[in-house]
Amino acid sequence: MEFQPSCPGQSAQRSRAQGRLWVGVLAAWLGTSAGVWADPPGAETASVGVCFDEADHTPYLYRDSEQQWRGAALDLTRLALERAGYTVRWLPMPWVRCVREVESFGSRGQAEVLLYASLNAEREAQFLSTRPLHRVQGGLWYSRRYWPRPPALSNMKGLFSSRLCGMHGHNYAWLAEFGITRVDSGARDLRAAVEKLERGRCDFVLSALEPVRGAGQLGFVSLPDELAFIPYPGRGPVNQHVLITRQSGRSAELHQRLNQALAELQQNGVAEQTYRVYLPDGTGLKP
Repeated sequence: MEFQPSCPGQSAQRSRAQGRLWVGVLAAWLGTSAGVWADPPGAETASVGVCFDEADHTPYLYRDSEQQWRGAALDLTRLALERAGYTVRWLPMPWVRCVREVESFGSRGQAEVLLYASLNAEREAQFLSTRPLHRVQGGLWYSRRYWPRPPALSNMKGLFSSRLCGMHGHNYAWLAEFGITRVDSGARDLRAAVEKLERGRCDFVLSALEPVRGAGQLGFVSLPDELAFIPYPGRGPVNQHVLITRQSGRSAELHQRLNQALAELQQNGVAEQTYRVYLPDGTGLKP
């Protein structure tokens, strides 16, 4: 089994289909945005620097065939910031630098917002966090060709002797907590990682459920019947949030306005419509 890239005709059809979906999304947004955070006549729209990981995170953040940044998380964040009265300066960079830029905005002065991350005690102390953008179920992809039955894993330490594949630029340091320090992360994107799996070069691909399904919907990969998923043992779905620096003079205002805009976009259905352009599961958040 081989993963086939989309041909130009398929790309054009996908672009047209996404364009039609976006007409409905933007119509719904524009129809409900009047009067929200309106600036006084003649006032300049405030600009916000938003940094994000430059690694591939299809379908949430990725480069299209013309090297333009796209993705569900990027689109929803842009809609929310514009609804809140801001313009956006996108700042793609390596993840570690992105975190540092937002954390140290007081001295660096570039990025006030980080797109996107899960929460833990350390991040909650460092940043303000918005309501969730989406939810993901982390886990393992495997091939039924080599595992006719689902692997029986009672805990994460059961992966210690497994051959694990990931993607370049993604953070797998958290696995060290379970004694797992070896991950082949040489694949440049999801398709390359899954090709390794199909060739028997690894036992599992480390990826959440939703990104793979989204990549299939977008036509980036053709998902074979033998590809299957199991959640990480003992680990449930995780919410992903926009993080905001605590070192800006307008941190509290930015947090409040962005949170309200996100809440409205989720309540009126625009957030879900935006995400379903990119992946079948939408945001994964419960109504």
